[in-house]
Amino acid sequence: MGPADGRDATKQFCADILAPFFADDEYADREVFVQFNQFSPSNQSLFGVLSRWLARGSLPEDEPFALSLADLSTTTVRRIALTVSLILILIMIAVTLRRPRRESWSEAVVWCLPIVAANFICHVAWHHYYAVLTMPYALAAAALVILPAGRNRLPLAVVLGLAVACNWLHFAVFFCRQMGLLLLSSLLLWVFLARLAALGLPETLPQDDNAREEC
Repeated sequence: MGPADGRDATKQFCADILAPFFADDEYADREVFVQFNQFSPSNQSLFGVLSRWLARGSLPEDEPFALSLADLSTTTVRRIALTVSLILILIMIAVTLRRPRRESWSEAVVWCLPIVAANFICHVAWHHYYAVLTMPYALAAAALVILPAGRNRLPLAVVLGLAVACNWLHFAVFFCRQMGLLLLSSLLLWVFLARLAALGLPETLPQDDNAREEC
């Protein structure tokens, strides 16, 4: 898959998904979108979590959310989620315009951004989808270790620590699933990685000297 395929996929997504939701208020009520419980606590997408917080009247009677703040329509909530998603996509584009050299830490971090964002941007992201974050978390921890000491290191360490704590609470306390702590942990991880990409990291990944000599 090359740049042309990516452009074609983006155009199709905008034409078939984004545009209809903004243009047609009834599009969100189509059977393909409502034939399952999209408001389940296991749905940790932006739309799923925002719906529990902002669309009180749309929640199933057997799964109410006591902390729900408003009773907006699902169409309105979906538009909010899509707007946030578009902002995140634009930020990713801005970060990738500064393409780092291949085999650098920054290149690896840039590739992690869409991996993390894919789950919470999509319409439904059951919590087991977030297993793909294993590699971004490992990379984030390693990058924090090699990041030069300075004023950026402590705030980044706090953000990563909060992400890990929210991730743990999601699975340890059932009510936290309704709150969307897994989504919050992913957003924190995404912010951490985006900040790392903006700061820049060592140009090359560490290599095993013995392996290099054998080659």
